[in-house]
Amino acid sequence: KNTTGKNTDTTLSDILTTPPHQRSQEQVSTLIHWLMGVWEIANTMGFKRCGQMLQVFKYFEYPPGENIIVEGERGLTFYIIISGETTVHKEGIGIVATLGKGKSFGEIALTQGKDLRTATIRASTKVEVLHLNKVDYDIFVKDIQQAERRENFHLLRECPLFKEWARAKVERMANACNRKVFNAGQHVFKQGDEPDNLFLVLEGSVQIIKNVHIVNKNRWPVGPHEWAELSKRITKPFLIQTLEKGGYFGELSIMKQQTRRTTALASARCTLVALDKLEFLHLLNHSKPLDVTDEVAKDQETDNALLEQQVGAMKGGPL
Repeated sequence: KNTTGKNTDTTLSDILTTPPHQRSQEQVSTLIHWLMGVWEIANTMGFKRCGQMLQVFKYFEYPPGENIIVEGERGLTFYIIISGETTVHKEGIGIVATLGKGKSFGEIALTQGKDLRTATIRASTKVEVLHLNKVDYDIFVKDIQQAERRENFHLLRECPLFKEWARAKVERMANACNRKVFNAGQHVFKQGDEPDNLFLVLEGSVQIIKNVHIVNKNRWPVGPHEWAELSKRITKPFLIQTLEKGGYFGELSIMKQQTRRTTALASARCTLVALDKLEFLHLLNHSKPLDVTDEVAKDQETDNALLEQQVGAMKGGPL
């Protein structure tokens, strides 16, 4: 359907009432961006899987005054409001909140399996919602988890750090990993932070930045045997490297039990595979030692050369 010139609510309604196989690529993209913007779980799934999940959502309308869910009743469904207003009622209290466009309710039924409704949600205007059953959600999430474990395994298997590790160890590590999504400009960690995870880049890019303290000094004569001196201390960030898919970082501070010696910044929206510090150390203690000596020395040499090249030109000069 042509949705040009219509407002967002009407556009979404028109798209959702169109059978999935008849939706244009532009319409699918509109739905995905909307869903990722209003539901955190969808945002972490990524664009492709979010599009797949839309296939199992159902579209419903409720007239004013109708109850969508009822306190005390059982139900394993999740709702996202597309348009309209609802009121939240608690027995013995009355209205405790209102929910409108973009808000959701019933998520505990999906994620924790708690089917007893804790409040009544009633339509105060005509309300349009997306509806997802726990059975569909569980099937989809199981498929996602299996696909993610396969992706994690191949990413770790190709990582130079783990090239000598047995397949069983890498599989265990892949199962223990979780995904973290960072938007462009968001810090993964900052220099001086305590280490918590080892990271590998699955999608997007990450900049590794070193904050360097620079002291500029000026001296000038003020008498036959007397000099005045003025110094100024500044902190300057320097880009060490940009990591893309397959790149890894954060392991050295864990292995050396030190705070982070650099800052990691998402230079574009990125998905990282993160392995918890304790899990990493446990696997490390029960595996062949990592062959990182040459690589660490090489990285340190490169870091120092870059810093000397950039900072060296700043020595001296006026403040």
